[in-house]
Amino acid sequence: MTGSESLRPTARQRRIESTELSQRQCANVTEAAWYAYESGAPLNCFITINWSTGRISAAGEALSALLKRAGAWLAARHARLAYVWVRETNAGDHVHILIHVPPLHASSFVRNISRWLKSVGAERREGVVRTRPVARNYAAAVVSPAYYEENLGEVLRYVLKGATVGAAAFTDERRAPMGYVIGQRAGVAHDLNGQARVSSEMGAAVRLKLGSPASIYRRGRFRAAECQPRPRKHAAHT
Repeated sequence: MTGSESLRPTARQRRIESTELSQRQCANVTEAAWYAYESGAPLNCFITINWSTGRISAAGEALSALLKRAGAWLAARHARLAYVWVRETNAGDHVHILIHVPPLHASSFVRNISRWLKSVGAERREGVVRTRPVARNYAAAVVSPAYYEENLGEVLRYVLKGATVGAAAFTDERRAPMGYVIGQRAGVAHDLNGQARVSSEMGAAVRLKLGSPASIYRRGRFRAAECQPRPRKHAAHT
């Protein structure tokens, strides 16, 4: 397996049912996102895909195929495949994806998303996909790191809003029901998974910064980031 994970559900995964994100899932997504940033692949593109609006019933298979196409496109441009995703069903079966895209290729990448969706069977309809940079632009992690850190924290708290009570610290206590899911509810790229992070000195540094789940956010901020003054927030996705 190179760069991405398999999202085709196994027999065991088909039996997984959930209504909330577990503390382990929240920690995995959070740590993977900050590890990506610290290791030079900031998750700078925020994508929301509504599979129900696109008339896709096999969401896991469609997501796997989409990420495979995105990974091949990025590899052709010598870019690393780094992403995290969270699935919700409260407003149709949809997925939030944070992915790394080289800023110089961001516009072309975004244009290709609709083509990749069509290739996996999604209908081209209004509301199927929405894309925006995590901060003010796709280069923010480089040109304005404090601003990027603040916005990455905001987006992570948003996509983890379906956390269980025990994982409320990951979403700054702003929890909301995000629907019943059969199969995987969240995932990260192979290069960002727990094994990759454990074997990396950078991963150890990120874990040291994050600390315990309860201390990851203080007043809704990544505690290691110097993010003053606070920038104006972007409108959140649904």
